[in-house]
Amino acid sequence: MTATSITETVTPPPRPVRKQRARQRLLQAATKLLLTDGNAATSIDQIAEHAGCTKGEFFAHFDHLQQIGHDVSDRLTRHAIRRIGCFQPRSGDQLVTTLALWASILITRPGWIRLELELAAIDSSSRAQVIWRLNQLRNEIRDLLTSSTHLPDPCIDLDLTIPFLLAAIVGMATEHTGDLHTARTTTRDRVEFVLRTAGIA
Repeated sequence: MTATSITETVTPPPRPVRKQRARQRLLQAATKLLLTDGNAATSIDQIAEHAGCTKGEFFAHFDHLQQIGHDVSDRLTRHAIRRIGCFQPRSGDQLVTTLALWASILITRPGWIRLELELAAIDSSSRAQVIWRLNQLRNEIRDLLTSSTHLPDPCIDLDLTIPFLLAAIVGMATEHTGDLHTARTTTRDRVEFVLRTAGIA
């Protein structure tokens, strides 16, 4: 059998498979560009070109840039929640380590925080989606804190502690210098400080 006849017998993937692959390439390209350059500096043309797709293929999957931005943030949030949910710390020290590990991943990818802030500034509908994702993260952290064997004292105000913890992480992300080792050490120290101050660890 010749190379030509082999080529002729290869059938392309079904159309739904090709569409799904194009969508995945668009999301991967958007993730890279939006986290690196931000929403304001990224265009639909850039995403399509980076994905090896046409602008028409982009609009076959997404109505506008805002929609793909939210899809990127949704995926990042689901991934973060899965990471948090994988851990079952059995002591205060393990709890600190778990949260510090998750926080260090977020801190070394500050583009996600910037993207969420840019999306929240677009309009009230977009802001509501950002708040919904933030609440999902808060709920997952609450479940982690209350389900660990090192249970917090019932009088601890988690509604105050969790936002303070997230604010500390966001603050560290904005000052991140690119030194991964320093970021992890600093992250653990600050997470531990917040939890100890709250009486959790």
